[in-house]
Order: sequence, then structure tokens, then C-alpha cells
Amino acid sequence: MLTAPPEEPANPLQSLVDLTYQVAQMLVDNVRVRASIRLVIEHASFTSPLPDPYLAWIDVVGGLLVQAQRAGQVRRDMPAGDLARLIVGSFTGVQLVAEVLTGRKDLTERLHDLWVVLRSSVVTPRHRETTSWLPPTAVLAAPTPDRVVGGHDAPPAVAGLAADAG
Repeated sequence: MLTAPPEEPANPLQSLVDLTYQVAQMLVDNVRVRASIRLVIEHASFTSPLPDPYLAWIDVVGGLLVQAQRAGQVRRDMPAGDLARLIVGSFTGVQLVAEVLTGRKDLTERLHDLWVVLRSSVVTPRHRETTSWLPPTAVLAAPTPDRVVGGHDAPPAVAGLAADAG
């Protein structure tokens, strides 16, 4: 499901933010991704947890964080591995709560909330305003029934985020 981005993306912090929104959109749009996540979570409830999916994601996020630290985008006083576990764990919790409360209809908005907090705490000051904290255009334009905004289908929360950015 999750593969590593290019070895050295031009903007590793933006690549990380975009990746989380892309995974969130896959959870909304792709039944196989939802089923995979459900199996991993349910398996952990009845037997020994399967750490491989989480470890793979932590590895990808950690790699991007190391690159972002080298680029001066993320504070260097926070170990990238610890921060990667925090981001993956936070994303996992955000998506689970969004599933329970809204069927993931507000997942993009809740993910934006997470990035607002992380932006203030882990991103270096000069990169807080040069990184887009909104979903990539592909996610903004993803079809969502009964929600048309600006000529594209988009969840109301995403449309509000886009309006705030403009």
C-alpha cells in the first residue's frame, strides 16, 4: 500500500504532508485499503499485532523527516524516528476517530488539524509558511458524492480549507 517517495524529493516536508493526505484519500475512496486497515486493526484485537504495516509506514515517514531535517525544514532536536512514530500513531488515531464519528467524511479536515499542531511544534519557523498544509490538488478534486465546490467535487471541509488558503 505505502511505498517510499523518490530517494531525495525536492521538498521532503511537502512530500510528507502530501503523502498523509493521499493515504487519507485512499482510506475514503479505496475499499481494499479500508479492508487492509481493518484487518490489521482487528487482527491486533484478537492475536499478536502485525507490526509490519506500521513499521513500513514509520520507515517511510522517518526517511522523509531525516531529509526534511537536513533541508532545515524540521527541528533537528527531535529524533526523526520518534517523530515518525508520533506522526504515524497520530494519523492512525485521527483516521480511527474520523471513521467512528463521521464515517471518515471529515478525515481531511481532521488531518489538517493535526498538521496545524505539528507545524507549530516541529517545523522550523521559516518553513511554516512555505509549505502547503492543504491537501494536494489531486485530493481536493477527488470525487465525493453530493458535494460540489468550485466546479470540483470535494468534501465541505476541504472546500473550506481551500477558501481559507485563497
